[in-house]
Amino acid sequence: MKKKPVVLAIFPPAKEEDKIARHPIVEEELAALGKQGAKIFACSYYVTEKKQQRGIVVFPFRKHSFGRIAAFGLKNFSQLFHYLLKLRLRQLYRLVNFYLTCQEIIHQEGINLIHSYFLYPEGTGGGFLKKLHGVPLIHSLRGVDIAAVESIQYGNQLDPLFRRNSDFSLNVADRIIANSNYIKGLAAERRNSDENIVMIKKGIILDGLGDRKEPREVLKKKLGIKEQFIILAVSGLVKVKDNPTLLRAFRQVRNRLDSVRLVLCGKGPEKEELIQLARALDIEDSISFMDYVPREQLSDYYAISDVYLSTSLSEGAQNSLLEAIAMGVPSVITNSGGNLDYIEENGNAFVVNIGDDNALAQKVLSILDNPTLRQKMSEHALRFAANNYSFDDYIKNVYKVYEEVAAFE
Repeated sequence: MKKKPVVLAIFPPAKEEDKIARHPIVEEELAALGKQGAKIFACSYYVTEKKQQRGIVVFPFRKHSFGRIAAFGLKNFSQLFHYLLKLRLRQLYRLVNFYLTCQEIIHQEGINLIHSYFLYPEGTGGGFLKKLHGVPLIHSLRGVDIAAVESIQYGNQLDPLFRRNSDFSLNVADRIIANSNYIKGLAAERRNSDENIVMIKKGIILDGLGDRKEPREVLKKKLGIKEQFIILAVSGLVKVKDNPTLLRAFRQVRNRLDSVRLVLCGKGPEKEELIQLARALDIEDSISFMDYVPREQLSDYYAISDVYLSTSLSEGAQNSLLEAIAMGVPSVITNSGGNLDYIEENGNAFVVNIGDDNALAQKVLSILDNPTLRQKMSEHALRFAANNYSFDDYIKNVYKVYEEVAAFE
């Protein structure tokens, strides 16, 4: 008889009272795994009393006595020493309290599986708890926690201490779940083996995404957009997204077509630099910098868009790309890693080399200039998403890993 997974989930917690995880997709995933049959427990710095939300039981972060913390620290000094090089005393105090709280949950709830999201600090915490208690450990890798682009100093792996901690996390894990072959390859390289690394294509919740309740022109009017063609990018305004290439490509498109607008949804430290670049390229009046747009509002922008663009230098698997394809939006992306597992080249998307704004512009124009091609790619995208982006299938595959790993206890 298969053992029922009783899971301690470790992830960045949300500060908001109505949320559990900082990243909504993590919370959606854990809630769905609970419905599949797992019992999910977690703890949070931001919860003052035990609560159950979306089937996830969340314990408050407990403040333990100085004596207990000191005893724990002395007993586990060799494991904690590397943190002393990085963390302030207050952070270390909070970290040890976190470990002690998790330790109590493990004993109290009969935890037989730890599932950590992201390599550090969550992954290291999961690895440390496994070493202490022998509870099987699963890591879910997403991208920034293992990928790196040295030329722009992107990726936590460029920090020597982070790399040491993440090596520890990778090597003690019983299973690693990668969301693309690109991420799987990076993990295998670090472990010198692909054993116990499984690539599970993530799914998205399609309900409501494809429901265009209002005609396109009505939505455009509501959003204050009057141009004939809409190009959409959903991207953080950070170096790894290579938004300057996006703007240079758009300038070429704008020079060919008068009635075209680029809608850029995302926030980040490069916003002012990008506005200045748009001004220098004389395209500022044709770009809408929308800052962060909640997922429930993004569907309106997908619904009015003719093309979705991604110019990233590195991607694990971009949620907004999946959502755009699920909405039937033809896409043009760079060959930047995991995104390639989620498209069919020349079917629902075109692929260009990283940094090639000329090729990017040519592919966009080929779509905008050809209504028949645009419609064909849109229909292909809808079929592809229906057949490949099932969130239920993704959850079933993760739950299968749960059952396999929990049985090893």
